[in-house]
Order: sequence, then C-alpha cells, then structure tokens
Amino acid sequence: KRLFGGVSADAVAVLLVVSACRTLDMDELEFFRLEDLEDLEELEPDDENHGDSQDVPDEGTIHTPALPQAEFFIQGSFDYAIHRGSYQLLMEFGEHKKYFAEENLDGQSDVTMILLAVIIGLEKLRVPCAVTVYSNTLFGLTSIYNKNGHLREAVPPKTANYELKKQIRLLLEEKGHVLYNFDDNALREYIGRYREEAAAEPNGGAL
Repeated sequence: KRLFGGVSADAVAVLLVVSACRTLDMDELEFFRLEDLEDLEELEPDDENHGDSQDVPDEGTIHTPALPQAEFFIQGSFDYAIHRGSYQLLMEFGEHKKYFAEENLDGQSDVTMILLAVIIGLEKLRVPCAVTVYSNTLFGLTSIYNKNGHLREAVPPKTANYELKKQIRLLLEEKGHVLYNFDDNALREYIGRYREEAAAEPNGGAL
C-alpha cells in the first residue's frame, strides 16, 4: 500500500530492511544513516498490530488512567527551494478550539514542521491528555515509544529530527500526555473550515 504511486529504489531498500528487522525483533534504528532515516520516517511500514495508516503506541500495553481527549490537526509544509517551512495547528479540547500558525521556519522537511507544531500543542495543554494528532504525514512514533507502547528511556541518537523528538518525549514524560498519530489527507479542508472560529475565540478556551 505504501509503495503505490512509485518510490525510489533506496526507499524500497529501507522498507525491506525495516521489515526484516521487525520480523527478527531487532531495532531497525541501529542500521541506518541519518539520510536513510528520513526515508524511513516518510515510508515507515504499518505496525503488525495495525493494518491501516495509524502510527500509534499499542493501547493494550499502556497502563495509564483514563485521560481527557485532545486532538491536534496539523498541516506542515516545507519549501525545498528556499529551505523554509510553515505549519498550521488547530487544537481541540472538548468544546474549545485554538488555532496557531507559523511561517518562514528553519527545518528539513514537512515532518519537521509537524513536529514543531506538536511541541507547541503539547506545551499549551494544561492537563495530561490522550492526544490524537491528525497530520499530512506520519512522523515516526517508534523512535519515541517502544514496541510495547511505553516511552523509550531515550530517543535513539541516529533518529531523524532527533532533537525535536527528544523534546516531545520529554514533554510526554513531564506532562503525562499519551500521543497517537494518524495521517489524514482531508485535514487541510478541516483546518480551513474552523480556522477563523478557533482564532476568534478569546484565548482559545480553557486549554
């Protein structure tokens, strides 16, 4: 499914090695150079417990009390010609919404922009939440959560966007959030539909 539409031979090689590592219960993050991990992040195969496009920790192994639900809708984009990026973030918590946008950001990819938005969102939440991120691409939670769905003790240093993912892991640990990620091609329309409403609400509600 992930190969539909055509990808590079290098990306196919990455996927094959990742599949072999997971079959042998080995950590694939030890086998790649930084540039390989960028391909891995964009084309990571589905977890064996999830047959669709989810990038989530295994709910069955997370031992946390029931948390209030929050949703992040993020559109990240990066212009490789000028090496600048931007993101839009719509946060929803109960009946409250909050809209954020940043432009002209340093970065490496669309994924970098999404990670920056996730960090902003996690910092804004005032109580521990189960946070579902809907974004235009998956951002590789396997470097933050292990296969049992628990936070890794540390983000592997060879991971793409290492510093940003390390910051997310620390935020999850310090604030008590649990993070889930889905890719959603329809979110641009959703963000546009609610952007003005969220931006107009005083202080974005009690986030």
